Amino acid sequence: MQIKRLLCKSCTLGTMLVAAVWILALLLYSHNLNSSINTAGWKFNKSNASPRAELSYQARVTSGCTPSSSNTSTAAAAVPVEPLELLGVVRNKQDKYIRDIGYKHHAFNALVSNNIGLYREIPDTRHKVCDRSETSEAEQLPQASVIMCFYNEHKMTLMRSVRTVLERTPSYLLKEIVLVDDHSDLPELEFHLHGDLRARLKYDNLRYVKNNKREGLIRSRVIGAREAVGDVLVFLDSHIEVKGFWKKGSSLQLQPCRRTPNQLWYETEKSEIILDKLLCLEASGDSQVIINKCHEMLGDQQWRHTRNSNSPVYNMAKGTCLRAASPAVGALISLDLCSKTGGLGGAWDIVQQKKDVDKANRAL
Repeated sequence: MQIKRLLCKSCTLGTMLVAAVWILALLLYSHNLNSSINTAGWKFNKSNASPRAELSYQARVTSGCTPSSSNTSTAAAAVPVEPLELLGVVRNKQDKYIRDIGYKHHAFNALVSNNIGLYREIPDTRHKVCDRSETSEAEQLPQASVIMCFYNEHKMTLMRSVRTVLERTPSYLLKEIVLVDDHSDLPELEFHLHGDLRARLKYDNLRYVKNNKREGLIRSRVIGAREAVGDVLVFLDSHIEVKGFWKKGSSLQLQPCRRTPNQLWYETEKSEIILDKLLCLEASGDSQVIINKCHEMLGDQQWRHTRNSNSPVYNMAKGTCLRAASPAVGALISLDLCSKTGGLGGAWDIVQQKKDVDKANRAL
């Protein structure tokens, strides 16, 4: 009876009013929370709900980063693709910690790097005059040792760098990957890094070298070069993604004129001979002529001629002239003595653009 009396006394109008206010506030909070989840791009299937929201997030990121297939159904194609900006959405306190600690230690958003994963498709960034044909084993290219030096690198980014080299490099070209740890002190790199890399990447020719003290980038690369056994050494940063273009450089040859972008050369005011406004003709070694990026330091990319027709073209750094082996299609181009007798293959014509000729005529 006493308990009943106490309950009756406690269930007053004021108490019931407070309880109603609390219930109303709870319902309003649930409604706002549900709206914010939908606004952030989260979509839950109520008929097949999962208590682990990251599973739905991972599936959404995978579908957003994977190229569309021709076999995709009409219903799936109608679903809008989520923007890649959602890779950086902070879902909980752990994500916020990963983001903040990434900026502190690595100066980039480690949360986005984690959500990208170990592999993704990247665009083709080659110059338009580059050869797009696939590399074949018949080309007999030398085997390469890829050397990556790092210090306190983000672990997922490091793994993705190694994974892209493995996925986009033919096995007959990749001799090994040498990782040089310049005495990192982050806990995720200090213990079991080599074992984790082998377990996740499953590559036997992955070599791990750790310096006993900080050596710096150049000394670390020298250490990696001493450990490498490949025919060619390729030095890469530890936060990169490669596309996998392995082509053997060919010598310059005479070809029929077609006025295509890979045959139009321009002479600049600095006496550079430029291909398609980005690549320069460069003297390399004693007799080789190559195409390289324009460095604007002149020297080996600076060329001179005495007249516009039947003129030798000589390099300012080497002092030798541009010469074709013979005036025939397929003849190799090299550097040779300008005073060589005969002059065969060493005389060139400089063709002026029509607008330059018109400008000169107007000036006269």
